[in-house]
Amino acid sequence: MDAATVAEALRGYFAGFGVKIADDGENLFDNGALDSTGVVDLLAFLEERFELELEPDLITQENFQSITAVTRLIMSNFS
Repeated sequence: MDAATVAEALRGYFAGFGVKIADDGENLFDNGALDSTGVVDLLAFLEERFELELEPDLITQENFQSITAVTRLIMSNFS
């Protein structure tokens, strides 16, 4: 798996809710794509889709603020 695959899966996840992300660096909280409940839902998607379990200390606003940040978080679990 590579970063492009992760980013594409994330774009598809948000598109499924009718949210278009113009740029992978766009802040997902500022544009309304994520809120606290949305992070929980996204986390469940990530754990199922990528067969991983994220440590609680990694679940921060910084790690979920953009597609780029989430991709980096996911990729760090595979290196």
